[in-house]
Amino acid sequence: MQNAADTGSLTLERFEPLLAHTQAPDAMRTLIAAYLDAWEKTAPPARTDLNFRTLAPYMPNLTIMERRDGRYLYRLVGTEVVERMTRDLTGENVFDYFAPGIHSGVRQGFEAVIDDCCISLFIYENTYSNGVMMKVESLLLPIASGVDGEAHHMLAWHIRHNDRSFTEQEELVFQSSRVGQVFFVPLKGNCRPMPALRALAPVEIC
Repeated sequence: MQNAADTGSLTLERFEPLLAHTQAPDAMRTLIAAYLDAWEKTAPPARTDLNFRTLAPYMPNLTIMERRDGRYLYRLVGTEVVERMTRDLTGENVFDYFAPGIHSGVRQGFEAVIDDCCISLFIYENTYSNGVMMKVESLLLPIASGVDGEAHHMLAWHIRHNDRSFTEQEELVFQSSRVGQVFFVPLKGNCRPMPALRALAPVEIC
């Protein structure tokens, strides 16, 4: 883990190009500001460094994912995520919910968040078994583990658009995701090339 002084000054203005592409700029600005407050103390911050009082309104749509043995496992899943996925995903592999054809590209994006210490905005579309498609945005932030101080986790906040309510008779089963656009803001250094992700969708380094 590095001291914040070694990483340069980070301000919210740095993230305005990314925020210009979300439909929830105020919420994401609040989340990034809370993250940067923790970053000022330790870079990258650990889960325990984050101010969860500030994050409380966003907890229902938060997830925490851990990279372990090449897999990305859900370690915390917010209540609204559980509701729309119709199950608690804790302990499950994130890639079980992506079509095999996009695994390598999405994995490159996740590795850029964790290994290159980037904040990322994924914009994608989920398809469900009843034919409903929903636009989703996910803000991904690297967080350190408590074991070695290195980033092995991601904190993610998810928001759905063109939402609708489902009747009790409808069977809402998640089927697949299609990546639309991806944006990265490096917190230190540069992001990797990510050719497999670029083959799936436009990628912009802000």
